[in-house]
Amino acid sequence: MSHLASPLAMSLGGDSGAPLTPDERDTFEMLVSLWPPGVRDLYDLDTDGGDVRRYFEALAQMVTRFGTQMVDDLRTEIVPYQAVERLPDWEAVLGLPATRHPPTTIAGRQAAVLAKLREHGSYSRAELRALIAPLLGYVNPSTLVIYETDRSALRTAHAYAGAGFSISGVGSATIPFYVADDGVVSQGGARVTFANWSASNYSTLNLTVTLTGPDGTVATLKPKVGAATSHPCWTFGHSGKPILGLWTLYINNTLVTNTVSADSCSLFVEGARLDSAGNNGLGGVQFEFACYADPALEGAVSGTDHDAARAALRRVQPAHTAGAVITVKSGVKPGALVPSEFIPNNVA
Repeated sequence: MSHLASPLAMSLGGDSGAPLTPDERDTFEMLVSLWPPGVRDLYDLDTDGGDVRRYFEALAQMVTRFGTQMVDDLRTEIVPYQAVERLPDWEAVLGLPATRHPPTTIAGRQAAVLAKLREHGSYSRAELRALIAPLLGYVNPSTLVIYETDRSALRTAHAYAGAGFSISGVGSATIPFYVADDGVVSQGGARVTFANWSASNYSTLNLTVTLTGPDGTVATLKPKVGAATSHPCWTFGHSGKPILGLWTLYINNTLVTNTVSADSCSLFVEGARLDSAGNNGLGGVQFEFACYADPALEGAVSGTDHDAARAALRRVQPAHTAGAVITVKSGVKPGALVPSEFIPNNVA
């Protein structure tokens, strides 16, 4: 047999003498196994340099490069966060880039594709982390901190202190509150809480309690307070009414043989939604949240794109919420440093 290399072997490097790669060696052995027994000895396939061996090597190179390797590449390319050759196709389908300064690295572009695909998830902290973390280059999305409004702190901030009172026999007490909030009263209405309430005769208690809002709206209760209740809390109406201004609590005792008193009282009322001047009540911050782009964590696996993260938040957050991306924790609104209940599925 002449020592001439076949065109196939020459075109694929089979005549170069370069050793086969491990993948090409596996393909070579697979091709040999397809032939009848004895082919290895018949064609001296274990001797380097033989024409038939070089022909089998060329076939192995061709099948590996244009067969098995392409299948492996396809498995990689159909996964968006691994795609390289098909990355422009993913970007075209998803309308990327979506910012004026798009990522230029492969890792950054893959992160943008992944984040865009995740915009169709649920509105929860876990989904928000999965969406925003790739755009900030986080290694682990679970380490992305989301600050929300602390409902307890917000309630404390919107509780207005009032004086105590003591009524002996028939009489009344008037307690004013000035509420420095705007918007309209939230759906929770207005609540008055008394501290160390007492009465000389609970069984014959006969009270009328009236709360008047700054627009003149009046709500009246005739409470029944038991001896075991030292801190009664009564909820009035006023939902949707103006909140800014002077509120008045009027307590009227009509029973001559009874004495009622309390050390102090407080009015809890918060503004929500916009008023006629376009101002939102302070209670509106309960729907605000912020993703903290920690300088110590962002940019670890890809570039960080704050503009893309903010744009993604605008696309996915419900209309009643306000999301942000922050880079420093100072300046976060009071009461916004612990998780609250306004993002569903709040699992840390």
